[in-house]
Amino acid sequence: MKRILFIYPDPPGFSGQREAGEQIIRALEGEEGFRFFEIRLPGFPRTESSLSALLRFVLRSVASFLRLLWVAATHRLDAMYVSLCQTNLLLRRELLLMWLVNLLQFRKLPTVISLHGSVFMTWNGDEPVARRFRKALSYADRVTVLGPNQEERITARFVKPGVASIMPNTCEVPLMSEAEIEQKQRDADANGHTILHLSTLMEPKGYLELIEAFPSLQ
Repeated sequence: MKRILFIYPDPPGFSGQREAGEQIIRALEGEEGFRFFEIRLPGFPRTESSLSALLRFVLRSVASFLRLLWVAATHRLDAMYVSLCQTNLLLRRELLLMWLVNLLQFRKLPTVISLHGSVFMTWNGDEPVARRFRKALSYADRVTVLGPNQEERITARFVKPGVASIMPNTCEVPLMSEAEIEQKQRDADANGHTILHLSTLMEPKGYLELIEAFPSLQ
């Protein structure tokens, strides 16, 4: 029996990180010989400034920590999957969790770290958050990224050659040439406003602001 620990964010609304973890679990559930332990981490309430939202975040975080401590202390695990965030606060949280798991397992646990988004590509590698990111990746035997540019950047600055692997982003589309973009803009100017891509329907992506802007498109 292979016991696998899954650690991934579980914010309100849609989450690509949560979806990736759940897809792996669904794919393996039909196979014999696996047992999964899920640690769902709350997303920081960036769009809410109320005390109640912050309190819910803290309480859910404590509950996640306690569950992780119980799992790591009472089961001998075979592997760990971590969907890693790329913000300073949440990197601190996930670094602590990975350290605790290895401590309670009395060994370096085989680990896969999954990355979604490309915030790390904006770092030069010397910022405090970049150093924390590099430390988190040091736990990984394999790091998955979404494309060749990310693989090249992360190998150059954060991991050893051969550690990063590409897991293609399912929403990737062929890139348009500069001439095609300019022609599309000219067509839009001639024919009125055109919405090209709404992106994911989640508040941080700004869909509420887009809805409020609709009257100006008439």
